Amino acid sequence: MVMTTIVAAVALGILAQLAAERLRLPAILPLLVLGMALGPHGAGLFDPASLGDVLEVFIHLGVAIILFEGGLTLDFSHLVREREPVRNLLTIGVLVTGAGGAWAAHGLAGMPWPAATLFGAIMTVTGPTVIVPLLRHMIVPRRIKTILVSEGLIIDPVGAVLAYLVLQWIQRSGVPLGEMGAEVVLLVLTGTILGFAGGALAKFFLRTRFVSGELRNLVVLAILMLTYLGADRQASQSGILAAVVMGITVAADELPDLVSLRAFKGQVTALVISVLFILLAGELDLASIWSLGVGGWLVVAVLILVVRPLAVVLSVWPSMAPWRERLVLAMTAPRGIVAAAIASLAARDLVARGIAGAHALEGLVYLSILVTGAWATAGAVVLPRLLGFLSDPSRRRAVLVGENALTTVVGHILRRLEWAVVVIDTVPWRLERARGEGLKPAPDMLLECCRAMGIDHSEVVM
Repeated sequence: MVMTTIVAAVALGILAQLAAERLRLPAILPLLVLGMALGPHGAGLFDPASLGDVLEVFIHLGVAIILFEGGLTLDFSHLVREREPVRNLLTIGVLVTGAGGAWAAHGLAGMPWPAATLFGAIMTVTGPTVIVPLLRHMIVPRRIKTILVSEGLIIDPVGAVLAYLVLQWIQRSGVPLGEMGAEVVLLVLTGTILGFAGGALAKFFLRTRFVSGELRNLVVLAILMLTYLGADRQASQSGILAAVVMGITVAADELPDLVSLRAFKGQVTALVISVLFILLAGELDLASIWSLGVGGWLVVAVLILVVRPLAVVLSVWPSMAPWRERLVLAMTAPRGIVAAAIASLAARDLVARGIAGAHALEGLVYLSILVTGAWATAGAVVLPRLLGFLSDPSRRRAVLVGENALTTVVGHILRRLEWAVVVIDTVPWRLERARGEGLKPAPDMLLECCRAMGIDHSEVVM
């Protein structure tokens, strides 16, 4: 059954990704449907329980890969411009969402306070793996895209650590706050230091000629695994923070192989998400969702219609964003794979310790993932039309061939008009000069394609 489960998870995961691409849906929706329909509580095609403890290990490593890829794709140039609303969403927004989610779970679904508090902590995370595909087809200002993606990428490790701390509070009631505080400091320091060290080592191998181009991406993946393991051994749950910090450290410099590394990590992440979601959804017993009754649906409705809008109003109000932008932010907060993984691991731990509310917690988290994902998908189609976002300036792109005085002037003019500008040149020092002028040099893969077509030996390129 082990072989069947692994093969089924991979095949069904890729099938769901293909369906999502065709239907222009977040992959999370077909992944959850296929996993629940064909798992042991459905058709019985595969059984995640047959993997034993290996499944838990795969969840931990999978989340590390996903968070590393998130840190790697963080756009610092745009994040700096929107740092105030992003910072507020990561502080004020987290407090509002955590408290509101806990109150709703306890008051409306009847969940015991310990499990309800853990649910609130898990709900602080949003799903960049759901948001990013939506934004590819969603016509909204670049500012909104930057805020949503940055919030999702950074809040995942924050929410994961918060959920871990709540779980520790549940398991170790009566532990002095000072001891818990010391553990938090150790966790943050360990994750930050080892993440930075792993990122520095990865950058060394990306720059050096010691490793061939074909192996560099695999070397970085191996360094990520070692960094995660080393951090987690020193301080439990610090590995997820180390993974994000490592990704951010690598992305901080525009390294020559960064584009190919992002493409490789994107493919690995897509596979990991697909397999993880199929396995986690297969574990879920639909009875745990139906048993929530009307209260469960009311909790999700409160999260979508009350808690998220309140968090956005309190977080974005100081920046005085237009009401249309605030509305898009308020209506777009889908949960994704990180919430599912945390819920699965937490439920296992609560069941093992005999703590009430474990199955209700897992069911409510998955119900939230399904409904918030569907809500965000519908909003991505309807909101831009209703709010009059008819064109997206961030989609206007210009490719300038050859770095010289003329292309530099044209590039600066286009940038002032909010065009995305890429400069292609086969001479490395010219690309560096373009970077110094504030223009984006062409990715390695684009240059390789141009060279494959004979650009180095062409007399005329237009």
